[in-house]
Amino acid sequence: TTESRMRGIERVLLQSNLILEAFGNAKTVRNHNSSRFGKYVNMVFNAAGVMSGCSVTPYLLEKSRVVSQMPDERNYHVFYQLLAGASSDDRRRLHLSEPESNTYLVQKPAAGDGEAEPQHACTLRAGDIDDGEEYSALRVATDACGFSRMDVSGVFRMVAGVLQLGNVDFKPTSPTDESLKPRQPGIVAKAAKLLGVSEEGLLDVLTTRHVSAGGRSSTA
Repeated sequence: TTESRMRGIERVLLQSNLILEAFGNAKTVRNHNSSRFGKYVNMVFNAAGVMSGCSVTPYLLEKSRVVSQMPDERNYHVFYQLLAGASSDDRRRLHLSEPESNTYLVQKPAAGDGEAEPQHACTLRAGDIDDGEEYSALRVATDACGFSRMDVSGVFRMVAGVLQLGNVDFKPTSPTDESLKPRQPGIVAKAAKLLGVSEEGLLDVLTTRHVSAGGRSSTA
């Protein structure tokens, strides 16, 4: 019926908000669930004034938060939700570790010129938010919105792959060479597998600079 269809659309809209918040909201010093993106919601109503459709367009995501956060703030909720709520099998498959072991979740922000080094790193907690419960709610939301298990699995592989990228550290290939190589090649291998790319290709992207200017390109 029209009423049941409307309720179905409303439910999907509400559940989609949980997904957007997981990937686009984070703890800041002022708000434990601060939206770090904008969204345009387009609702469609029929002649009777009943909602018959809806679309949501997100934009202007604060991408820099993935790699750096201010003191006492957090990265996006989804990272903590995955680490807190993933099953034992998923933890092994996705090479997940404790939050404290992931550079993107614990680093201190860099000090500017003439500034003292920050005393506090970003935090792992967001008030009374239970990341494990939020992960369960996120999985319910993806089901309600019609995401297939394969799609959801692929998304969480990407999330885990980003965490692995944050743990990659480099050292000079030799004392006289400006090129770099990973200190722990195994981390690059894990990240490549999770992201679905070759280890060689990922390492090339991470250690090679491509410059294009005036119609010419160079590699360093």
